[in-house]
Amino acid sequence: MTAHQYIRLLRLLALAGALVVLAYGAGALIRLSDHALYVNDSPSMPRGLYWIHLGVLPSERGEVVVFRPTLAFAHLIYERGWLPHDMPLIKSVGGVAGDIYCTIDGHFVVDGEDAGPIFDRDAQGAVVPQMAGCHRVARGTFLPVSSYIARSFDGRYMGAVPAANVIGTGVPLLTF
Repeated sequence: MTAHQYIRLLRLLALAGALVVLAYGAGALIRLSDHALYVNDSPSMPRGLYWIHLGVLPSERGEVVVFRPTLAFAHLIYERGWLPHDMPLIKSVGGVAGDIYCTIDGHFVVDGEDAGPIFDRDAQGAVVPQMAGCHRVARGTFLPVSSYIARSFDGRYMGAVPAANVIGTGVPLLTF
């Protein structure tokens, strides 16, 4: 190995070591900040990295929210393989306390605005739950809705979700 190659190898090792120390330090800071990095690989929202403020409840439409599904729907989500077991969902908040959501002629309508189609079967042909009529988002709940893809399993099938299921709200850092 020449002196030039040896120096280059030492620089690469120093850079790798610095990156490890930086990653370790960043991880420690994240743990102290009441935030978490969330990697979304679900098609319901843009895939990428999200910065989640843990324990913060959604308060307005359009916010990104990470939450656990209710027990009534968790079995469907995980048994059909839509997400890995125990992985939380990430959606936009489509409705907050007081908002009215309805199923009208195969469409999901939130406060008078069309939020997308409602299907009676998932992409694999299996039956999905159906709601009928109109409902009000109760205090202490939120309505998850994905406007990113039409077949998202969200509030159009499971209705409003209790705030107790919220992990946090956040923003996208890097999407692709």
